[in-house]
Amino acid sequence: MNLLDTLMLASLQPLRLTAELKEPLAGDDLQAHVEFRMTPQHEEEPVNGGFEMLAELRCRVTVAAGEERRELLVIEHVARARYQSRPGAAMNESFFRTSHADLGRQLYPLMQQRIAPLFPHFGIAEIRLPLEVVPDKPAAPAGATH
Repeated sequence: MNLLDTLMLASLQPLRLTAELKEPLAGDDLQAHVEFRMTPQHEEEPVNGGFEMLAELRCRVTVAAGEERRELLVIEHVARARYQSRPGAAMNESFFRTSHADLGRQLYPLMQQRIAPLFPHFGIAEIRLPLEVVPDKPAAPAGATH
């Protein structure tokens, strides 16, 4: 079951948006490394079948430094997403906690759009982040054979 068929995004509240320039950006071999993480949150008093997700997007811009890469810029965006069950679609918290990877295909592009405009402010117009994230394949259930 795809959670996007069962849940709708009710709100996306930014909690933190930071950019840290560690040293002047220079070099032709700039690369962006993107990390995206989602953590289901427990609501003490869920409202109308609501569910919460903490989403964290981190982008590190590096440059070649000999055999290694040196970090030049780090941008982090943290947001709280609130989801509501669609009318007639029941969802329990346990299923939400174990099957939330589908929501990344909705949350990542929204968060990516908020950090992408920051790159030109730091003089890096050539960095292009992926427009979507594809979740890893879920682990096979215990006892499953392939």
